[in-house]
Amino acid sequence: MKKFYAFAAAALAAVSMNGQIYLCGNWDNDLGWNPANPLEFTQNADGNWEYADLHIQSFKISTVKAITGATVTNDEGEEVVVSDWDQFNGGALGFEGEFTKDMVGTPIELTAWGENLNLPWEGDWTFVVSADYTTLTCTTTTPAPDGFTDAYVLGGMNGWAADDLWKFETADGVTYTFHCTGETIIPAATEFKIGAANWTGINYTTGGEVIPDGEVLFGSYNIEGNMTFAEEFEGEIKLVLVDGQYNEAELYFTPEDMLGVEGVEIDANAPVEYFNLQGVRVANPENGLFIARQGNKTVKVVK
Repeated sequence: MKKFYAFAAAALAAVSMNGQIYLCGNWDNDLGWNPANPLEFTQNADGNWEYADLHIQSFKISTVKAITGATVTNDEGEEVVVSDWDQFNGGALGFEGEFTKDMVGTPIELTAWGENLNLPWEGDWTFVVSADYTTLTCTTTTPAPDGFTDAYVLGGMNGWAADDLWKFETADGVTYTFHCTGETIIPAATEFKIGAANWTGINYTTGGEVIPDGEVLFGSYNIEGNMTFAEEFEGEIKLVLVDGQYNEAELYFTPEDMLGVEGVEIDANAPVEYFNLQGVRVANPENGLFIARQGNKTVKVVK
């Protein structure tokens, strides 16, 4: 089925492509991610495709504008509706790797079937795609920000707003800590995530999981599902961006009565516990990547 939809999207791309370049992104929050109503580039005097002065950070470009309700004929001769995103992705252009600061103003080689593109900071950007669709150049009038991206606990307890009361502290942009106490105790069953104010770069959850106290979990970037506690949580939340923004991160939830405990001897012969990447305990791990915990030591292992 996946192969069929890839073929269908490519077929629609061939029909829908009209020499235009289209853009979806966070220029209007979620409303900007609409492949049937994207922004349209225009050709400049050099014959290249350009969109100027757009306030944005995350986006995707394509040679195809989706047609909602478009259909193709499958192998059984049935008319099948192809999703808007399958169509848009059929003509998507991107590049491999992370967009870094030194790529600003430099033509970047484009490849077919591109992923979402994340600029190194939010700002007013101008995009130029070469006339032959082989390169993308991104420039901005917004200076690179000083310091680190702010992270917040965002959820039902604060209306999902980036309130300074719920902001993490960080000294290096890698390890972030937040102390839930007083007004910031998280009530039981209240959904939350950890994210930046614009949900870009820092946007973490374990995916609809009830968080066990004291566990070390791995948060996935930009996935569905909010976290909750079975009981109200007072203590420390720690976020560690082990591989930088946009990638998997470590999450620590330490209850108040476990903070500041020192001098506790850990038995090196304590039993090893295994968890999957969503933090669920696994009795017999095999055929995958797991989290192994022995005492207070936690590592990733492949079984």
